[in-house]
Amino acid sequence: LLTSCGYETLLLDAIARSMSEHDFFDYARACRPNLVVAEISTPSFENDLAILARLPEDTRVAVCGPVCMLDGDDFLNEYPQVDFILTNEYEESLLELVCALESGGDLAAVKGLIWKDASGRVRRNGKRPLTDINALPWPERETLPYFDYWDLVGDIPEPSAQMLSSAAAPTTATSARRPTCSS
Repeated sequence: LLTSCGYETLLLDAIARSMSEHDFFDYARACRPNLVVAEISTPSFENDLAILARLPEDTRVAVCGPVCMLDGDDFLNEYPQVDFILTNEYEESLLELVCALESGGDLAAVKGLIWKDASGRVRRNGKRPLTDINALPWPERETLPYFDYWDLVGDIPEPSAQMLSSAAAPTTATSARRPTCSS
């Protein structure tokens, strides 16, 4: 979604590229991202947060995933390396967050965002209505290293990887508009 709205993005699977941690952090320092978005998961929770803590100090970090949805306020207080939590289906929330950060806009207007205001108070902006997933662009995958994935299930040809996607959305969406950045 960010790419389709004109933002420069980078999707990196450092594990598939066999990058060492040292190489990854060198890469992160060289790229100097304005925002890193990490979808963390329960099995890799501690490792994911340890890696995020080692990013350059001026890098803002947004996280998403099931762990974040459960621990909002406590999570931001316990893990100071995280600036933002994107809840639920977060594509449009991420776009609005990027727009607000770029333009100096109001973070309080970004639905589905948990963050700390200037006083350090954790703010929850409320849930974002579900979006018609058919209105969203296909996920970015052109930059992934296809030939480095090895997932041989059911005697399929080598090399291969399975990529599945789904979303738990009602048949009637609450919004079919494509979000835009106004700055």
